[in-house]
Amino acid sequence: MPPVMGAAAFVMTEFLGVSYGSVVLAALVPALVYYAALLLQIDLRAIQERLRGVPREELPPVGPVLREGWLYLIPIVVLVACIFFLNMEVAKAALYACAANVVLVLFRPAARRALLPGRLLALCVGIAHAMVQITVVCAAAGFIVGLVAYTGLGVSLAEALVQLAGNNLLLLALCTALASVVLGMGMPATACYILVAVLMAPALVAAGVEPLLAHLFVFYFGNFSFLTPPVALAVYAAASIANAPFGATCWQAIRLALAGYIVPFIFLYKPGMALLGSPGGIAWALFDSAVAVVLLAVAIEGYWYRRLSWLARAPIGAAALLMFVPGWETRLAGLALAAPILFIHYRRAAPAPRYETAR
Repeated sequence: MPPVMGAAAFVMTEFLGVSYGSVVLAALVPALVYYAALLLQIDLRAIQERLRGVPREELPPVGPVLREGWLYLIPIVVLVACIFFLNMEVAKAALYACAANVVLVLFRPAARRALLPGRLLALCVGIAHAMVQITVVCAAAGFIVGLVAYTGLGVSLAEALVQLAGNNLLLLALCTALASVVLGMGMPATACYILVAVLMAPALVAAGVEPLLAHLFVFYFGNFSFLTPPVALAVYAAASIANAPFGATCWQAIRLALAGYIVPFIFLYKPGMALLGSPGGIAWALFDSAVAVVLLAVAIEGYWYRRLSWLARAPIGAAALLMFVPGWETRLAGLALAAPILFIHYRRAAPAPRYETAR
């Protein structure tokens, strides 16, 4: 999620020879669409389960919270300003953000204990551990990149996928997505990106996809290996924390993250979603994405002012997918398919009890 996307985003800038700002702008809307779909699904489920939010009288007042906490945003503002407005190198921008953090600690009496010798030593040890991990990952990735380049495996694999798919971009994208999920299983995010960027992205680029979009596509699916069985490391962690069965937790994870599996395919066909192209194309892509997210959440959770049957959910889900397909004809077809169903269920729904913010 921009503006700080992790180490893999910085590696992507080196691969593609583009600015970090370009990567952030391209990833912004897809990330927002994914989180919006997640938020809508959780909210619709909370309404169905009649979950109540924290009572308003128990909520902390906004004013004191902002007065106490706004200073902690300064390092993030410094980082973003250095990267986007001053066009600094990422490493130098991070250094300035760290300096701003140190200055902030000096002016906060409650935080000065962080500068005690024992805590400084613990900080240095933690940084050393993190750097060792990054160094090992980069070294291992370097071996992989060198091996692929020396043997020509990357070019051969890309050519094989292109030949398998023919001129069908959708089939090529499906094959690339499946291969990226398999290659990313059990790997850290940065190493996962390097592997799929070397092996998978060239196939999409050879098919005419914008290089930045191709790299984002394989990176997203490489990371979704954390949710996709049979490995699904993130699901194992969540299941152990929740003391829940792995199978049921994995199903819920895929169900909640379904938009994330679809979003990468959207910007392959609608680059405007990645803020690339003409202003008109970008505007229509944003409109289609917003409508599709709402329809997809309604179809998955089966609720729109009242519970929906599968006879209603199926066409709404189809309408959501139609909104993702390029062309004004599919856009109108999706709206024509979903609008009557949503309107009828809205009019038929009995007045529902009001609840506070669902949690």
